[in-house]
Amino acid sequence: MVPYETNQQTEEAHWMRQRIRDSFAEISCFLMPHPGKKVTIEENYDGKVADMRPQFKDQLVRLVPLLLSPESLQSAVKVIQGHTVTAEQLCKLFQDYTNFFSNNNVPIVKPTSVVSITKQHR
Repeated sequence: MVPYETNQQTEEAHWMRQRIRDSFAEISCFLMPHPGKKVTIEENYDGKVADMRPQFKDQLVRLVPLLLSPESLQSAVKVIQGHTVTAEQLCKLFQDYTNFFSNNNVPIVKPTSVVSITKQHR
């Protein structure tokens, strides 16, 4: 069931999403197939690659070099609204965004940057 949203909440959510997109110089993603039930359901899964679905392993072979190539690592510094952020700060930022949108708790006060949103809601 979709939670009830007022027009103001919908506009604020749209505004927030746009600010998030505008805050990053580049946004890219890599969609991975499901790794398989043995990996995700079994409590005693021990990390064996052999237990992963072949489609998942094939895509890992493509993804890992993209993430860990020297070129990728040299450009791995993340900048949001002109501020360099650490991996820990970036994870916290994503957690905050997830909470904002999943709880329909978009801030009413429109801060000047996405970074300040995170600072206000810690």
